[in-house]
Amino acid sequence: MSAAVLQERLLATFLEESREGLGRAEGALLRMGAGGGVDEIDDVFRAIHSLKGSAGSMGQSGVAQVAHALETHLDGLRRERRCPDKPLLKVMLQAIDGLRSLLDDVAAKRPVDPHLAAALAQRVEQVEPEGAPPSPEWVVHFSPPEDLIGRGLDPLRLARAVAELGRTRVHADLSRLPDFDAWTGEVSSVTWTFVVDGGVEKRALEEIFDWVDGGWSTEARGRTDAAQASAPLVTRAAAPASEAATIRIPIPRIDQLMNMVGELVITQAMLGELDDDGPIDAVRAARLREGLSLLARNTHALQDGVMRLRSVPLSVVFGRLPRLVHDVAAQLKKDVQLAMTGETTELDKTVIERLGDPLTHLVRNCLDHGLETPDERAAAGKTPSGMVSVSAWQKGGEVFVEVADDGRGLDFDKIRRKALERGLVPVGASPSTEALTRLIFEPGFSTAEAVTDLSGRGVGMDVVMSNVKQLGGDITVSSTPGQGTRFLLRLPVSLAIIDGQLVRVGGQTWVIPLLSILETVQPEASQLARMGDGQVMRLRDQLIPSVPLAPLLGLPSAQPGALMVVVEGEGTPVGLLVDELLGQQQVVVKSLETNYGAVRGVQGATILGDGSVSFILEVGGLTRAASMSRSAA
Repeated sequence: MSAAVLQERLLATFLEESREGLGRAEGALLRMGAGGGVDEIDDVFRAIHSLKGSAGSMGQSGVAQVAHALETHLDGLRRERRCPDKPLLKVMLQAIDGLRSLLDDVAAKRPVDPHLAAALAQRVEQVEPEGAPPSPEWVVHFSPPEDLIGRGLDPLRLARAVAELGRTRVHADLSRLPDFDAWTGEVSSVTWTFVVDGGVEKRALEEIFDWVDGGWSTEARGRTDAAQASAPLVTRAAAPASEAATIRIPIPRIDQLMNMVGELVITQAMLGELDDDGPIDAVRAARLREGLSLLARNTHALQDGVMRLRSVPLSVVFGRLPRLVHDVAAQLKKDVQLAMTGETTELDKTVIERLGDPLTHLVRNCLDHGLETPDERAAAGKTPSGMVSVSAWQKGGEVFVEVADDGRGLDFDKIRRKALERGLVPVGASPSTEALTRLIFEPGFSTAEAVTDLSGRGVGMDVVMSNVKQLGGDITVSSTPGQGTRFLLRLPVSLAIIDGQLVRVGGQTWVIPLLSILETVQPEASQLARMGDGQVMRLRDQLIPSVPLAPLLGLPSAQPGALMVVVEGEGTPVGLLVDELLGQQQVVVKSLETNYGAVRGVQGATILGDGSVSFILEVGGLTRAASMSRSAA
């Protein structure tokens, strides 16, 4: 293995372990800030200490500098067995954001911003305990001319002279320092920042630099100045860590997979003995059937094992929520508690990757629109602290994720008023609460009175619906005024292999995902009726739109007496008329977008047992197409 390949692997391991450590540290800090025990400080200290050591060994001095500043505060907290106060907690969380930003630079092979690293470390070092009086100080920025040393002047003498005046902190920016081979020692390449106690006379400080020809400036500030405290530590948005780029697999799962492969080898050898030109008698036929049965069983077990290898716990996504709730609640000045259950529920990594945005938007919606302020809750007879709960569980081949709050609930009057303003509801109409609830997912729809950085543009809930539909899932909403709102997401465990219902339409075989099917019925003529430009079927006192699938697919019309597959379409049942039901089976999904292009109403393709290609229908796209056709007619 070449040195370059080894270095790349070491760097990848460093980045992965560092991001995991920052995630653990952030979670522990948030738990302490929410009233957790001081035992969490040990976890934070170990994570940051490991990060500092790893960064130092990888030559990442900027990351190590910030980690060292954090470690110093953490060590003091650990010795005193106390939790960080609010100012320190805020700065520590900001420093973790900054460390993530620095790691993103390392991963992208961008030059690490030394000024950002120095500012992060300086902010952490300067934070004062809550309630401490402002402590004035002098800050001298000194960027000496390159010929300073050549003129016989030593910057280190300046640093020692400043330190003799009083308590001083010194930061050295080494970003301009040349490589060792090119260094002559005659050029000043270090930029200095001196932070001196405010009790020092300004004139005494300036006298040290008066004889230096330019390159320095002095400023006065207080450590707890409001502008200084609120200034962002990271000046650019940190890219989210790609948790799904790699998957950590427990050794027992690898061992189990190896056992399955071993069983397949044995089955192959067993069937190989029967592969000759001899006659097939009863004994040989029985052995062949036994071998094929064993092959099917082992293949299914191998498939399950591989699927488990791709599975990732929901804790990967849930782990981002405590920080989100902490920051948004502070911004909205609301007191919020977050309860999470089911973090160990596993989903395919592809589903996990696409679930992050919908879950983030739902939680932000609960915090912004759902929960009241402490005063409003007190006036309503509630506890000042609001509750947001996020839970998950698996049932069969589906995973359910629930996001709920105990806030004010949906304001249906306001939704109706906004819908009328946008023309989404005809004047004089009286839409049901279910219809009004579906409107919150309309693109651009929002009940916010003003646009803020949290809400008002009407894109969040649209993102939720579109992402969930792309996953082949569904979302339902239930809300009680004054008590809260509940969002329930229904998702497939995997997008690679799905359970499907094979149907015949226009002489071709199609697949409908079982996750979308509510039931199948054979409608009688008395159940069908014309309504406007479409057809409906009465099913248990409910009118269901009846959509012939063949015309939507551009195929010959369905046979008389066709079967109906009732699916969940855009929140309401829709009946798809098909010619014949063929059976159910697991199918491997092949992407059309990768190999051909996006096709409305088609989720992907699969290869059936006879070698033919069958398309997998996307129910949401089909029902939208049918609705547009009826509207056009």
